[in-house]
Amino acid sequence: MRDYYLKNSDMPEDLYRHTLWMIKGYDRMKEEYDNAIWDSPEPPDG
Repeated sequence: MRDYYLKNSDMPEDLYRHTLWMIKGYDRMKEEYDNAIWDSPEPPDG
């Protein structure tokens, strides 16, 4: 799938690319976040 960036867009191209890759990597990022929460050890009592 190609990513199309309009030449007459008001958004800078680097911001467009950054946003696009954040959206594409959202599932991986969410999975890493969930694993960090559930795989961390219990807090110490004291």
